[in-house]
Amino acid sequence: MQNEGWTPRGIFYFGSFALGILLILNKSLYKIPYLDWGLAAFIFLILVLFFAARGRIKVQELQVFVLPLLWLAYALLMTFFAVDWKHHILQILLVAGLSLLASGLIIAVFTDYRRGIAISWIVSFWVLINSFLLILWITNRIEYSGDSFSGLFGNRNNFSLQTVILISLTYFFVQKSLWKTITIILGIILILASQSITGFLSIVFILAYPIYVASNRSRRVIIIIVSIAVIILTYLLVGNLAARIDRFVLLLSDPQLLKENESVFLRSWAYTEGFKVFLQNPLSGVGVDNARYVLIPPEGIFSHGTGMMSHSNYLEMLLNAGLPGFILHYGLLLYILLKVTVQHPLITQIKTLIVFYFFISFTAVTYNQFSGLFLYDLPVFLYLFHPNIERKS
Repeated sequence: MQNEGWTPRGIFYFGSFALGILLILNKSLYKIPYLDWGLAAFIFLILVLFFAARGRIKVQELQVFVLPLLWLAYALLMTFFAVDWKHHILQILLVAGLSLLASGLIIAVFTDYRRGIAISWIVSFWVLINSFLLILWITNRIEYSGDSFSGLFGNRNNFSLQTVILISLTYFFVQKSLWKTITIILGIILILASQSITGFLSIVFILAYPIYVASNRSRRVIIIIVSIAVIILTYLLVGNLAARIDRFVLLLSDPQLLKENESVFLRSWAYTEGFKVFLQNPLSGVGVDNARYVLIPPEGIFSHGTGMMSHSNYLEMLLNAGLPGFILHYGLLLYILLKVTVQHPLITQIKTLIVFYFFISFTAVTYNQFSGLFLYDLPVFLYLFHPNIERKS
């Protein structure tokens, strides 16, 4: 029976399908024409019609739609200070549209008691298709740039983080079953195959933190020890992953030994130069996605004359709209993290997802990607909505 108190009949099916398409294919290496803009615009239009047909909007729904956009409102006020104001405004519209889309689909799917079934189908498709691609890659039938696996995506870090997000949804919202366990195991294998440090540490955190929160002090010590042992064991057994970790350690200990064309050096350069730019524009930043106009590596590094992102959502937000925009963006999640109480039935899920978002913000830019906005909006929804969600069967 449909939970009609919140959404019109039929929106759950459409929302589930649309959410699956956007999560699975929005960063796909195998591009589908008009997927990024045309399909997203179509889904957005359908959601507007669904909510209009219902004829009302709940206060919690309005908050889920509006609160994630506060930093964009401030960024809009800072348009005069943007390096390229046209690109600045275009990116504000793009991020606002994707955020509204993510919020609408979250409301459409997660207010229905069948959300676990929808998530199971979405994650199952993701795991199975990428497992098939992994087999093709192992048998040298397909190739990826570099020496690591990136599945449907062209970037191993994006792929691993997308897998972690989907596995976390399975972990939290799908009922216990043998298939759920198999799905999580296959997801971990895919993450290890990608050799992404961020993805590996993220999946360890996602699986361990909920158990840690629900345990007493003695069990928490055991969980910490086991987690550290897993990280060390993986470091010793997975050679390529260990090599990547060694490069990051070298960044902290002796960065002069890094090669100028390798990823770790480029990130270090972007972090350093990006922070200098922020200090010069602490209240306004340089404009949304305008970092590419000021972070131009010297000749011989990367591609001279070509700008780059800062490779950190924290730094990118400081450059987008200065310290006020940064506070508006992260302050919302920090408020929820501190405000949510043990009486809330989803406190573990909310805290885990928020801390996960804080963690990946160190090494990934998430504010302008559908998956990142979905991860940002979901704990806001869970915090505001859950006490009012009816459970019907």
